[in-house]
Amino acid sequence: MKNHNVEVLAPAGSYDIMKAVINAGADAVYLGGDMFGARAYAGNLNKEEMIRALDYAHLRDKKIYLTVNTLLKENECTHELVDYIAPFYEAGLDACIVQDMGVFKILHSAFPDMHMHASTQMTITGEKGASILKEMGAMRIVTARELTLDEIRQIHEKCDIEIESFVHGALCYCYSGQCLLSSMNGTRSGNRGRCAQACRLDYSVVNNDKVINDSKSSYPLSPKDMCALDILPDIIDAGVYSMKIEGRMKNVTYVEPFAGGAGVSLELLFSGEVDHIVINDYDKAIYSIWRAIIENTNQFVDLIENTEVSIDEWYRQKNIYTNQSNRYSVELAFATFFLNRTNRSGILAAGPIGGYEQNGNYLIDARYNKEELINRILRIAKRKDDISVYNKDVRSFMKNYLHRYSNVFLYLDPPYYKKGQELYKNFFVDKDHKEIADLLENEKSIWMVTYDAEPEIAKLYERFSKRYFDLSYSVAKKKKASEVMILCTGDLWPNKQEMQKKKIKLNLREEMHA
Repeated sequence: MKNHNVEVLAPAGSYDIMKAVINAGADAVYLGGDMFGARAYAGNLNKEEMIRALDYAHLRDKKIYLTVNTLLKENECTHELVDYIAPFYEAGLDACIVQDMGVFKILHSAFPDMHMHASTQMTITGEKGASILKEMGAMRIVTARELTLDEIRQIHEKCDIEIESFVHGALCYCYSGQCLLSSMNGTRSGNRGRCAQACRLDYSVVNNDKVINDSKSSYPLSPKDMCALDILPDIIDAGVYSMKIEGRMKNVTYVEPFAGGAGVSLELLFSGEVDHIVINDYDKAIYSIWRAIIENTNQFVDLIENTEVSIDEWYRQKNIYTNQSNRYSVELAFATFFLNRTNRSGILAAGPIGGYEQNGNYLIDARYNKEELINRILRIAKRKDDISVYNKDVRSFMKNYLHRYSNVFLYLDPPYYKKGQELYKNFFVDKDHKEIADLLENEKSIWMVTYDAEPEIAKLYERFSKRYFDLSYSVAKKKKASEVMILCTGDLWPNKQEMQKKKIKLNLREEMHA
């Protein structure tokens, strides 16, 4: 196999992403079905979607490889494995990627003409391992990511077998993914497709009861992602047939550093537009609501269900909110939630609906439908694995936490420039606004910012593409406020036809004043 073409192999965590990577130019796609894949928390494909994916790829002369790369239990091998693969084999599946020798033998016996690829989790590190797998019927090996180019070249020269190697993406801190940390630290087996990515968390390194690492080195188990773009010619020269990109879990992540009520985040998550949302709010009280929903759902729901909605209770919850500590608590979360639902316009600093004497047209419980609120919270809690919650200053968040996520769309709605002090508990001064602009200057993610339309903001973001629009914020008095939307690139603006199709009624203009 001295002369060979080169295959670009891309990951897909869902049917839509499969279509996207093929249209982007991938020669082949590897993906998981709804069983036996090492990325159980990816979107993955059900039986019908898998067969559709095969048809879609083959019509475009592309290939689909199915991951069967977990450790299977005996009953799964005996009763489920072959039946699971059979319909995909009949539909023309191009190959199975397998990590277990027993599974390899079963599938090769059941489907002798189907290509078998030895997963990187087989830990193929040299010519002898590659030769054994070739004798067993393997068409291809996926080399251990720890190999040097010389070691890969030796396999290529001594064993006539296709070589697939990772060229981009995340690395495991353990040898070729042979990791038990998730099982030990999070009771979720990475070898059963349920890795908790415990290696991606921050840790203190302790020596003789003294912490010896600082905030800049707080991720000792998390290697930087691989990027082999600069040495691709050398990789090809070493004999690699397929250049593999890691990332079945890297779907679209929507990040809001000023989340507040996070209405847009949740809508995008529930509609399937994004796969993960990141909610950050520096206000401890707001953050507490989101954390309580995710971590202490039952306790939070019980408080909603069993707390009387009255003016006396309002005073009690107001006191909890006013005298909050700097520590998270479910009590603070509920107090904040209670005031949001019982105060005028939901403003935490406002008075109760109906007034202190409860003699208004609407009373304190006007917006407190317990059943509806509980159902809403339970719906959010069901997606807790798809939601990350932070309580960080926006600058700290963007510098130290944003890099944890890939394929990010970053949306910032900072405090208003002119009236921020009147409207927000954590308002900004000129220096704060400039620091945000400076951070975005070097931000690689796709991002969007909305602000009140002021000349100072236009100057801060003068090199970026902007559109102005008006919002009515009081129907009765017909007041309007002008705002500006800023994008990292002008290529992202929708045209009028797109906006009409999606029923977007914003009248975007390039000038500050109409």
